[in-house]
Amino acid sequence: MPAFAESTAEPPLADSYYALLRGGNKADECASAPPPGCQAPPVSECELPMIDVGCLTACGGGTEERAACAAAIASAAAEWGFFQVVNHGVKQELLEAMRREQVRLFRLPFEAKATAGLLNDSYRWGSPTATSPRQLSWSEAFHVPLAGISGSPCSYGELTSIRDVTQEVANAMSKLANTLARVLASSLGHTAGQRFPEGCDERTCFLRLNRYPPCPFSPDAFGLVPHTDSDFLTVLCQDQVGGLQLMKGSQWVAVKPIPGALIVNIGDLFQVHAYLTHMHAC
Repeated sequence: MPAFAESTAEPPLADSYYALLRGGNKADECASAPPPGCQAPPVSECELPMIDVGCLTACGGGTEERAACAAAIASAAAEWGFFQVVNHGVKQELLEAMRREQVRLFRLPFEAKATAGLLNDSYRWGSPTATSPRQLSWSEAFHVPLAGISGSPCSYGELTSIRDVTQEVANAMSKLANTLARVLASSLGHTAGQRFPEGCDERTCFLRLNRYPPCPFSPDAFGLVPHTDSDFLTVLCQDQVGGLQLMKGSQWVAVKPIPGALIVNIGDLFQVHAYLTHMHAC
């Protein structure tokens, strides 16, 4: 990887914020405001349904145990649109290695992240389509297509381990996601021989590494603005700082981090079939 002059690691989010503030007007603010209730602080902290999926991810689970696990997954997906899984088969040591590499990656100078082509040139920051400060996501991310991790043409130099660990995490997460997708599809009446969901293959899947820098402005700013996920499902590894909030009923609730658990979020494409997708933010 080429050398870069000393510069800040932070993306120019403040510049974007001030530009949007100067260029906006009251009508734009009202038109771009989040849906009602989106800026209310969370009124409580919740623990999502917790499901032990060890019988699905490892050999040895009996038929009755697998059926009970599948029923719990379907119930949580229908009622909450979110749930947590343990004994999921993704090694804790691997997740910790990914966190370490992620810290190294985001500490690079902004110019390096934006121009060096790292992880298939997948670096993103802020909200390019924002028309007001309320639409600006105060975050940076690598949104990596699974099909392009190992084939990235850039030179990583001392950062080669980032690519290798990212590939290993992607493989483990994909295996879990496909297992959960098959269970959810089966509960909707699709048999094992049917190709469903058709979108769950490497060409349409992504691994996203998120970072939320400190924001010196309004406490109403979002790391990620309120949204639903447009895919089939998302598997999220939340750190112990927390920050994930979801709308349950008409209220925002904060999701309590649970060590060792992964969060599963039902996306819009599964919601079309039967399950519930919830607006959420960070």
